[in-house]
Amino acid sequence: SFAMETGSWNDSKEYPGIAHFTEHLLFLGSKTYPEENLYWHQVCDNGGTLNAYTAPDRTVYSFSVNNDVFSDTLDQFSHMFIDPLFTASGIGRELHAVDSENDKNIENDNWRQEMVLREMGNPAHPNSKFSTGNAKTLGGIPREEVIKWWQENYTADKAHLVLYSTLPIEELKSLTVNYFSSVPVHKISEENLPKHMVSKKQQGHLTVIEPVKDLRQLSIMWELPQEYASDIENNSHALLAKVLQSRHPSSLYAELKKEELIENISAFADPYSKKETLFY
Repeated sequence: SFAMETGSWNDSKEYPGIAHFTEHLLFLGSKTYPEENLYWHQVCDNGGTLNAYTAPDRTVYSFSVNNDVFSDTLDQFSHMFIDPLFTASGIGRELHAVDSENDKNIENDNWRQEMVLREMGNPAHPNSKFSTGNAKTLGGIPREEVIKWWQENYTADKAHLVLYSTLPIEELKSLTVNYFSSVPVHKISEENLPKHMVSKKQQGHLTVIEPVKDLRQLSIMWELPQEYASDIENNSHALLAKVLQSRHPSSLYAELKKEELIENISAFADPYSKKETLFY
C-alpha cells in the first residue's frame, strides 16, 4: 500500500474533485510503462487485486499479487508516482468514469447525508468542498492543470509505503530503495485549516433529510476536540461506543427496544483526518 498525505481537502478552487480525478489517472500508465492497462493486467492475471480511494487528507493505493511476480508488479506500481503520463485520451475517458461514480452517489442515502453535512458545514473549512468531482467541475480541465496539481501535492516526504511479503526484510528494503527513491520531492506549503468542520447553524440543531429509500434513521453527531482527535488511538471513544450500543438487560438499547422506538443502535467515531473526528 502507498499512501500520499493529500486528499480531497487539497482540491483546487477551480477544479473541485481534482484529487479524486488524479487518483483515477495515475492508473493509466507511466513514461516507463506506457501501456495503459499493463499494471491492471499484471495484477489481475497473477491472482491479485488492486484498489484505491481518496479520503479528505490522504489518497491510498494498494495491490496484492502472487509472490513470484511481486517484485515486477512493485516496479510498475512505483512508476505510478514517479513518472505518470496523464494522457489527454485518459483524461477524457476517466472524466466519464468520475461522472458516473458521482451519479451513483446521488441516489445513495449515506452519500446524501454526507453531502448535506458538508453543505451546511463551516464554509471556510475544506470539508465543505465537492470532493467527488463530475463532468461539470472537471469538464475541459487542461492536462497542464492536472500535472500542476500533482506536482503541488504529491511529494516523497508525504508518502507512506507498507510492504507485506514473504521476502526477507533486507530484500524488501532493497526493493523499496531501488523502486521508490525516484519518487519526486516537491516543495509544498502547509495549509492551516480552521479549527472546526461544523458550523454554528449545525450546532444544537436538527436537520431533516428526505431519503431515497424508506428509511427512519436518527444520527446524533459531535465534533470531537482536536486535542482528542490527534490522540485518537487512546480509544476512549471506543469504550463509550461499546457502552452505548451494548444490549445487556438494562442497556439503552433494551429500554428503547422495549418502548418499540428502535430496531437497532450503533455508536462509533469517524476520523476525517489526523485532527478532525466526528462521533456518531
